[in-house]
Amino acid sequence: MAGEGPPSGTLGQNYTLHSGLAYPAVYIAKVIGFVFHLSSADSLACVFKFLPAAVGVISIVLLYLFLARILNNRVAFFAALTWALLSASVFLGAAGNLDRDGFSVLLLMVGAMLFYLSRSWKFNIGKRDVGWIISGLSVLLVQVLLYLEWGLQGSAVLLAIILVCSLLGLVLEYSSLLKKEPNVRRRIVIVSRRSDLRAFLLVAAVNLIAVGLSHHQPAQMVYTVVLLLRGYAGATEEQGLSFRNLLGFQFFLLPIGLGIYLAWKQRNDAMVFFAGWFVSFLIMSLFVSRMITYALPAACVVSGIGLASLWGIMPSKEYRNLWKQLGVLVLLVLLVVFSSVSATYVNRTDYILAADKDWQEALAYLRANTPEDAVIMSQWSYGYWILDVAQREPFVDNGYYGYTHDKLQDVGIAYSTTDPSEAAAIMANRGTKYLVFGKQDLDLASKILSWAGSNSEESTFSKNSLVVRSLNGDFLSGDGLELVFKNNEVVILAAAQLGQT
Repeated sequence: MAGEGPPSGTLGQNYTLHSGLAYPAVYIAKVIGFVFHLSSADSLACVFKFLPAAVGVISIVLLYLFLARILNNRVAFFAALTWALLSASVFLGAAGNLDRDGFSVLLLMVGAMLFYLSRSWKFNIGKRDVGWIISGLSVLLVQVLLYLEWGLQGSAVLLAIILVCSLLGLVLEYSSLLKKEPNVRRRIVIVSRRSDLRAFLLVAAVNLIAVGLSHHQPAQMVYTVVLLLRGYAGATEEQGLSFRNLLGFQFFLLPIGLGIYLAWKQRNDAMVFFAGWFVSFLIMSLFVSRMITYALPAACVVSGIGLASLWGIMPSKEYRNLWKQLGVLVLLVLLVVFSSVSATYVNRTDYILAADKDWQEALAYLRANTPEDAVIMSQWSYGYWILDVAQREPFVDNGYYGYTHDKLQDVGIAYSTTDPSEAAAIMANRGTKYLVFGKQDLDLASKILSWAGSNSEESTFSKNSLVVRSLNGDFLSGDGLELVFKNNEVVILAAAQLGQT
């Protein structure tokens, strides 16, 4: 908002260029500040309260409008209802999340829907249909928006969606011709005339040209893929899908399963499109759990198909209206119960959503009792809290200041070392003055140990490690470090010459 760029020489520079809702939030805030004569902080706070909710509402409305055109009003209604009540989509949008995923998923949905509709777009110049060109250009425009707010990854995810769905469409079309057309060559010619195939080839060609003109990005993507194949995951969502992730779909797992079955059974082109999108990304999420996030629109559509089919199974006409009313009531009660339980569970277990009382106390201590130029070392999850609440520079975070693998390795060693002097030496070498541990770090031991270069499959810190001793109250001072703050959840160690009691 102040027009400041990212710190030079850090990975934060790459992150800041692609920052989800940050850019639209800033522009909207500038307008609001000008119209209502608000300060930068007040106008930005106003936008942050309402923009995620607006993204959620826009997502629901667009999902309904697209599906009413592609399938029917009943499926569109149930898909929109799923989006409105599914905990994952609510969290990404209307619940207030300001990371890029809410905006990214909305753009992915728009791009995929536009691509599907390409087969019905007819626009003739002379005797030639160029509707597929308009469709392809529309998808490319969405890819540009994804690149601006996310980077190459966003464009690649949309390309993967339309690739998978195009291949499924071609296979479905070809299989339907097996009994009608005996000539293989003619079957191939007929399939190749599909408008969405031409739209896909246009999108793919432009993407290949763009990648060819930007030499560093293919190398970056290959490097990321290699790290994932080697088992390295820089964040929890880059690990494989867990049973807990699937439970996030709650009650909707049943209609999703039914929707996939109906798509396979009926071979409806639109149903196969969305079921293929969901299933393919579900498979990819087995290796990188974050991929399931980008299947949310497809999951809602498949759920809508399943719920709509259940809705159609009604008793005799005499009692049909009554059963429909009871069905709505039961469905809403179930969804409210599941959503409430889920929200409570997320709030209780996902500590990183907001700093609780103990963390607020610790961050207030850093703000009031440390030099303004102090650099604070911790694992990256606390980086934004340290930057925004403590108003100090974090050694690593997952965005503005960024991280390097060498920095993460030093953080991992500082946590896991059994020799406090080793942590003190790392802090001195890195110019950090304070080291912060949180009780939640114990649940992230395997990840932090992997940063330290541990080749074993350890999932817990050693009882003699600095982090465990500090949190248990067994380490107070010595070997270059001194305890300066401790409550039920957080410990702050300082370089000995800075220590306070």
